[in-house]
Amino acid sequence: MENLILLLFKFLLANIFISSGVSKIMNFEKHIITIDNYKVLPQSLIPFFAKFEITIEMFVSVLLYLGLFQKMAIMLMIFMLVVYSLAISANLLIGRDDISCGCNGVIGDHRISWWLVLRNFGFVVLGIWILSGVNTFGNVDFLNGGLYDLLNYDVILVFLISWMIILVKLIGSQFIRIKNQIRYLFPNERGI
Repeated sequence: MENLILLLFKFLLANIFISSGVSKIMNFEKHIITIDNYKVLPQSLIPFFAKFEITIEMFVSVLLYLGLFQKMAIMLMIFMLVVYSLAISANLLIGRDDISCGCNGVIGDHRISWWLVLRNFGFVVLGIWILSGVNTFGNVDFLNGGLYDLLNYDVILVFLISWMIILVKLIGSQFIRIKNQIRYLFPNERGI
């Protein structure tokens, strides 16, 4: 059972990172501006960093989905979360909280805050927990677990559940947006 829980969280983190990467690709110019707003990199390095960051996010996600080089993928993910948190913290410490976090994807895009640093810390702790329990279940380590583990119905079910959790979150966010839009359009109505 613990293997399934670890696998679920591994897939959830992969979902977060791949959706973030795809969103950044689709809005690349906006992502460049967001990185520039942090004022932690020289202008000349920003385009390179943006491409590198997106590549790493996508690479980590694919590795986590496939179960290839899981330890390396999780360590890269943790490193990225620490870098993001340091950039957010540096800006918050000098009073610059009017910056978009640049997270994108299923976790959205918010103004930077200590809450985001705490959330990232939670993801780091989750990554360390997954790292401590990494085994051959749900990966393609043919020498130790065999192809059966990859095609196991439990693995497929956990993968699908991880995406369902993301979809429920997205649907919930849309309902909240609709509710807020109704309140905006009909400010005097009660019970909405």
